[in-house]
Amino acid sequence: MRPSTHVTDDRLVEVCLEQTPTEHESAHFAACDRCRTRRSRLETMFRAIDGAGNTDPSAASYSW
Repeated sequence: MRPSTHVTDDRLVEVCLEQTPTEHESAHFAACDRCRTRRSRLETMFRAIDGAGNTDPSAASYSW
């Protein structure tokens, strides 16, 4: 069995956290729907996490 040619999970996280992909990785993202989708989902998740930390806690409504 040949080794996976997809971007590894660890490397995908690094790329999503503002590390520039290599030329080979950029070409792979352009050609591979699977890796492009994984990258997009991770970037969306990281943006949501980042945005959650920027909310004003005093504006939150609590229902006790």
